Amino acid sequence: MRSLLLLATLSLLPTSYLRGQPEQAAPGPDLVIIGPVLTLDESRPRASGLVIDAGRILKITDAASAYAAAGPGTRIVEVPASGVAMPGIIDSHAHLRGVGTAMRQLDLRGVESPAAAAARVKEWCAELPKDAWVVGRGWSQELWEGKEFPDRETLDLVCGGRPCALRRTDGHAVWVSSRTLELAGISQGAPNPAGGEIIRDAKGRVTGVLVDKAMDLIERVMPREDDPDEIAADLEAAQEEALRLGITTFVDAGADPATLRRLADLYSAKRMKLRVHAMVSVDDEASASQVFAGPPILSAYDDRFSVRAIKLYADGALGSRGAWLLDSYADRADHQGFAILQPAFIEDVARRALKLGYQVCTHAIGDRGCRETLDAYERALDATGSHGLDHRFRIEHAQILSREDIPRFKKLRVIPSMQGCHCTSDGPWVPDRIGDQRAVGAYAWRALIDAGCIIPNGTDSPVESLSPWRNLFSTTTRFMDLPNGKREAFYPRQRMNRHEALLSLTYWGAQGSFTDDRRGKLRPGFQADVVVINRDPIKCSAWHMSRIGVVATIVAGEVVYEK
Repeated sequence: MRSLLLLATLSLLPTSYLRGQPEQAAPGPDLVIIGPVLTLDESRPRASGLVIDAGRILKITDAASAYAAAGPGTRIVEVPASGVAMPGIIDSHAHLRGVGTAMRQLDLRGVESPAAAAARVKEWCAELPKDAWVVGRGWSQELWEGKEFPDRETLDLVCGGRPCALRRTDGHAVWVSSRTLELAGISQGAPNPAGGEIIRDAKGRVTGVLVDKAMDLIERVMPREDDPDEIAADLEAAQEEALRLGITTFVDAGADPATLRRLADLYSAKRMKLRVHAMVSVDDEASASQVFAGPPILSAYDDRFSVRAIKLYADGALGSRGAWLLDSYADRADHQGFAILQPAFIEDVARRALKLGYQVCTHAIGDRGCRETLDAYERALDATGSHGLDHRFRIEHAQILSREDIPRFKKLRVIPSMQGCHCTSDGPWVPDRIGDQRAVGAYAWRALIDAGCIIPNGTDSPVESLSPWRNLFSTTTRFMDLPNGKREAFYPRQRMNRHEALLSLTYWGAQGSFTDDRRGKLRPGFQADVVVINRDPIKCSAWHMSRIGVVATIVAGEVVYEK
């Protein structure tokens, strides 16, 4: 079939080209893609050929015409018959440096007990110098019998007196050894800091688990990770993994100035191909003033890098009971979580951002955290007369929403930036944490879409896998990660359909990062960011979605990864 198609195509070429006449042939476009094409553009949803030149999509056409457009300098990429070429994935919320850092730290994802975690720590210690810190991430007490937070004594038995700090999977709690507490000066009478908690047992003893802002007490004594070469290595490792998975734009949900400086260096040296829309972290007035000292960076390095967004934290995470709720936790009656940053501070940052053209993206998970953030945004919009402005303020996660707050997203033009994979990994324990009544309103994608919202979708990696295909499966099925391979959907009426889910991973992500005029669809004139995959996500079995394989990843018309 391929040879017949090629023969038909050759018949369309000039005779001089076929006979090898000395006439100088035009070099042709840079790249031609032949095979099934899924554009996600309503004007032409399907095609069988793409012509790409100078980093842009020149034509969306049929296979014969695309072949005919090729010249001697054109690279041709063939799409598997079972697959498609589609817009490159936009991960709308993940942590670029964190993905790279996690690759070189102790991985505790999936450990089934504190003892199993300690066994991994013991193996890790065998490879470390005597006094070196043990640093890792990924544990979750929700996978353990009893679902209780772990204790420092479990680590003391295997650490040999070393300091040890192990972040929970969500990054909002840390489990440490007694030596770590000693170095941090945390004694029995240590008070809880604002926006955080030092977990204690029934007798008031410090257990070794610290939540949200209490983690700052540990981080200030940990080894500094500010070596520029190490930062660069982490960023490049994360880029390699992202491109392997078909991600062409990475929304970095909270980067510090050192990371942003190193990213700029890598772009200058042509070592970064991935597009990055960065949110700069702001956690106090000093960091806010530093950001607002200059204008946002709307586009740099051939439109691969922007720093126009600010990342704030309204509350913590549900798994560590730091998410700020309107009512108490179902499994801790005296506790409603807490604010990490006060609503008045969020409002003040939003006011200044509106005047200078910055986007504000606030982490809010609990229903009170989300409401307080919406309230703060609304006050800022009122005070600055900015309701008509294309501000694209966001709430990151928006996991637990009060029903009456859902229409406010559309009214205030606030974007709920959510992660499909969080629903399926958290779902088994969410009702225990907040009760069945509130759980109905958790991860309310259908309610938000029906209210007129778009939902940019991300992985929050390294909290979850960076795979957008696993995320696609979660978003369309809501099948929870249950033991023994069981499959049960978490409130399935809130699912996205396949088309919506693909938009959430592409065009809606472009809208959430101000690039929908050039990215997120395959359309003539748009940037040639394309992923070629081995299955069609609209037509394939749902069970095959998470196993989609990437054949090639293309950024600005350049093949930057191929299998």
